Amino acid sequence: MKTGKHTLEPNQIRQICLGLASGKSYRALSRQIGLHVNRVNRTACRIQSVSGGRPEELVSLDDQMLLSKIYAPKSPSIESHSDSVKDNKYIPNFAFVTSSLIIEKRMSVIEAYRWYQEQCEQRNAQQLSQAYFYPEFDTKPSQTS
Repeated sequence: MKTGKHTLEPNQIRQICLGLASGKSYRALSRQIGLHVNRVNRTACRIQSVSGGRPEELVSLDDQMLLSKIYAPKSPSIESHSDSVKDNKYIPNFAFVTSSLIIEKRMSVIEAYRWYQEQCEQRNAQQLSQAYFYPEFDTKPSQTS
């Protein structure tokens, strides 16, 4: 289990859970708890992932169980997630890309697409276009110079 300066206190996690259940925005939660909005966002993503969309159910867990659920080590390998090659096009598991690369490794969508391009080369498969890839993350890549 992850511990250290990036680990939130159980009460902070519970406050985020309750706020999510009541429909509060990440910004409102960040002000209430005293955390940066990005920190609340990352934690909310973890909470949604482990709670199956029912964050209020995590509130009753004891501190150790709550921390172990939120900060459970995730070490998916390239081969451990389900991808497919269809019509010689490599289609990644977008849930894996989101959780492992974008959230945990804090890659940008552009960096995740580069990772995807490398995977296509290794598999000798054609790539999905950026126009198809980016909407899977419901975001537009920022322009970088």
